[in-house]
Amino acid sequence: MKVFQASWTATATLALMMAGTLSLGGCDRGRGRVLEVDYVSASQVPLRDQVAAVFKKTGAVKNGDRVEVLERQKRFVRVRTADGTEGWIEQRHLVTQQVYAAFEKLSQQNQDDP
Repeated sequence: MKVFQASWTATATLALMMAGTLSLGGCDRGRGRVLEVDYVSASQVPLRDQVAAVFKKTGAVKNGDRVEVLERQKRFVRVRTADGTEGWIEQRHLVTQQVYAAFEKLSQQNQDDP
């Protein structure tokens, strides 16, 4: 009887430990993972702490700033700046790396134009 009880206790303990480990594995999923790199295409835009009508300004980005995209919602994107500041910005203020490279190429090609 004692052997059965000890093995049952060990099995139950192991099962609880495995369940705890598996449940913690899903915590904070996707946080900080970079989806892509984009560039700011507006003169200056505040970074928001949340997607809401009332928000706190966590920082600001300006035209040409490189940002890492961390998360996307309908109209807003959570980004991280070069100095590590994170916040939400409207999608319309960003362009892809490909578009930014095309703008840079056009700028160089036309730098001598009046």
